[in-house]
Amino acid sequence: MNRRVIDVAEVMGKAELGYLPIVIATMCGLLAVSDGLDNQALAFTAPVIAGQWGVKMPAFVPVFTIGLIGLMAGSFAGGWLGDRFGRKTAILASALCFGATTLVTPWCTTLEQLMIVRFIGGLGIGGLPSALAALIAESAPERNRATLTLCALVGIPVGGFVGGFAASWMIPHYGWQSVFLAAGMFSLAVLLLAALLIPESTHFLALRHIRGQQLADTLNRIDPKGGYRVNDDFILPESDRQATSLASLFTDGRGRMTTLFWIAEMVELMIFYVLVNWTPTLFRETGLPIETAVLGTAALNMGAILATIGLGPICRRFGEQRVTAATFVVTPVALLVMVLGAGHLASMMIGVFFAGAGCIGGQAAVVMLMAKRYPTGIRSIGVGWALTVGRIGSIISPSVVGIPLAMGWTAFQILTLPILPSLLGALCIALARQGAIDRPEGVSAISLPQA
Repeated sequence: MNRRVIDVAEVMGKAELGYLPIVIATMCGLLAVSDGLDNQALAFTAPVIAGQWGVKMPAFVPVFTIGLIGLMAGSFAGGWLGDRFGRKTAILASALCFGATTLVTPWCTTLEQLMIVRFIGGLGIGGLPSALAALIAESAPERNRATLTLCALVGIPVGGFVGGFAASWMIPHYGWQSVFLAAGMFSLAVLLLAALLIPESTHFLALRHIRGQQLADTLNRIDPKGGYRVNDDFILPESDRQATSLASLFTDGRGRMTTLFWIAEMVELMIFYVLVNWTPTLFRETGLPIETAVLGTAALNMGAILATIGLGPICRRFGEQRVTAATFVVTPVALLVMVLGAGHLASMMIGVFFAGAGCIGGQAAVVMLMAKRYPTGIRSIGVGWALTVGRIGSIISPSVVGIPLAMGWTAFQILTLPILPSLLGALCIALARQGAIDRPEGVSAISLPQA
């Protein structure tokens, strides 16, 4: 029987949207929900924990900071793991890491213990997004790729939104420990389901020329009319078969694009964690009860959810880069609404809603844009390195809030700080274009081992 040459990227890009890509995007979305729940659980509970432990909120700055350092290390590790050992491996390892540590958090009794579990959990929380984005980008048809990626990544703010509402009810009735127990059990349950339902990326299997039967089976599920066999030669375009290394992010004219993505990520993640970690505390400073303060985080995430869902068709109409840059402009406008409406609950809720739309929704758009711009061989590590460098912004975010708080700034004065950086991020995204054309795409057959 003749051996056929199968371009895996072409098959996946031109396939009809069927059952398997939807299942993959759905499971990735549920994992993203787990990520959002576990990431924001401390923000929901920190004011209550501080009260019970007899410490002031500035004492939690090191806890938030060490967790963000874990996120930074996890972003690098997740990207490297995804490109070296597979997207699925990176996804499951990340989910296990943050699910298990969230589950044991209620047994912490000191800030030092809390710092340890937040660091370990941060490794998983940071490692998940790049692997998720890479898997969906390599599993979805070209015309549905942006929509499915954004619909999956919307799970992160969904987790924060659901967690905010749940925490506002659970904390008064069952204590702060119940938030971590529920989030941890949910994360581990989704992990088990994902292990059963998510296949490995076809692009990764073709790139590494391994598991030929699994690759053929997955392609047949995507394109039943193809009749793919293990003895076919599965290939990728030359631009997708590059070495997995940091240097490859700066070759073929990608240096400027990569640098600008990194700067934009630093800005985005700084603002993201200022809003996520401190919104309940800032709301409480106005005299609102904890139940209402936590709902401020829910409004933040609701804005992110609606924006992320809507960004898919908007990106198709106006272009991913243009729309992503615009999200950076929405954030400072929303922050100004919060500042000018200081002390008025309606204005604060409206402002925080649109801040979530611009900042958190924009974060999903940036990840989607990067996943499309980098080729298969460096896709996961490209997103992972951007998120890793971006964590510098998240690491300084507690100080961005904590230092002014210690100096006596009001919450609403602090909210003016991210306005100029957000506009810088918009400029970076607008200019983040590849500086040279990639090498001409060629193909060379990569024979898979015989079954």
